[in-house]
Amino acid sequence: MNEEQTKILDLLAEHKISLDEATRLLDALESPPGQAEEPVVAERRAEEMPAAPGNTANWAGIDLRKVKLAGMNLRGAVLRGRNLHGLDLRGTHLEEADLRQANLHDADLTDAHLQGANLSHANLSNADLSGAHIEEADLTSANLSNADLSETNLQGANLSHANLTNADLSGTHLEETDLCGINLSNTDLSEAKLQGANLQGANLSHADLSGGHLEEADLSGINLGNADLSGVHLQGANLQGARLRQADLSGAHLEEADLSGADLREADLSGANLQGARLQGAKLEGANLEGANLEETDLSLPQASVEFSAPQIDVPPIHIPPIPPIPPIPPLAPRAARATTAPTSVDADYIRALREAGVTDLSALFIPGLIQAGVTPEYVRALKEAGVKDLSAIHLPNLAQAGVTPEYVRALKEAGVTDLSTLFLPGLIQAGITPEYVRALKEAGLDDLSAIHLPGLKARAQ
Repeated sequence: MNEEQTKILDLLAEHKISLDEATRLLDALESPPGQAEEPVVAERRAEEMPAAPGNTANWAGIDLRKVKLAGMNLRGAVLRGRNLHGLDLRGTHLEEADLRQANLHDADLTDAHLQGANLSHANLSNADLSGAHIEEADLTSANLSNADLSETNLQGANLSHANLTNADLSGTHLEETDLCGINLSNTDLSEAKLQGANLQGANLSHADLSGGHLEEADLSGINLGNADLSGVHLQGANLQGARLRQADLSGAHLEEADLSGADLREADLSGANLQGARLQGAKLEGANLEGANLEETDLSLPQASVEFSAPQIDVPPIHIPPIPPIPPIPPLAPRAARATTAPTSVDADYIRALREAGVTDLSALFIPGLIQAGVTPEYVRALKEAGVKDLSAIHLPNLAQAGVTPEYVRALKEAGVTDLSTLFLPGLIQAGITPEYVRALKEAGLDDLSAIHLPGLKARAQ
């Protein structure tokens, strides 16, 4: 940082000029010779300058640790990849700011304004975001492990594939938020607001959701095993195929919720309100339903075939033939046939090859899991060619460990299965879904052959 830049930042730190004025002066230093302002008159010239429309200066090479940023207006600032480690950003205005890949580890963002900001792939681990306003922000693949997000407003934000391990989300506003496939195991979400949120396929095992609001939320295929859902509000929520084994749902509000095909074995549903809920094909072995309201609840078993007739209008009977017996799943190919040997330690060539193969979310947090599961670039390329979507480093180890082969994926795609992503394929293997079973369903007239819902169908058939 040169002398002119230092002078401008000193004036900014002393609050003698505004950030907009500092931005224009820094831009002027990069202008052709003869156009730049003399820094010695910066304080006087700043008073004569008109207001700037936004903060678009390139802050590369500027040491922001010398500037008091708390409470400042940094709206629209370009801070991509900047090191903001441990900075005091309390109450700072960062609306629409570009903070992609920024390092905000240990930063204090209490009551900060981050509406519409781009924080994708940013490091916010151990950051204090309590009371912050982060509505409509992009937090895709952001690292929020151990972050304090209590009473934060994240309504409408995109948190897909973000890392929220051990984060505090108590009292957080997450209405209409995209949390698809997210890992929130062991997370405190007590009294959180998640109405209408998308938690499809998410992992919330052992999480605390007591007293939370999840009305109309999409929780299909979610893992809520051993979670605390006491007193939770789940009216009208979609819990198809959800895993709720040994979960605490005592006193929960489940009116009109769809729990068809859900695993509720050994769950505590004492005093829960299940009025009008759908539990068709749900597993309830060992569940505690003492004092539960089951009025108008659908506990029927699924039917293999249905026959309709309408003689009044002379319509011939329609008969849907039963689904033929499901052939056994062919034995999975050994790991050696699925992928060549993965390295025993991380090296640059391995990471480079994975990225070229199409792997996303490559961070130090997930790479050890890839190596442990034996995931190689060759395996990834074969999966991609077979039609697998979303080759995330978060989910690829689950595919390899479940025994998902490119041949299996290709056969499912040819049979008509949709939504073939790394998030849902292990569930197909675990549920015993074969290409032959899918083709039989298709021939019987079933249109929806989504990988999201097929495990639920098999669970009901059993």
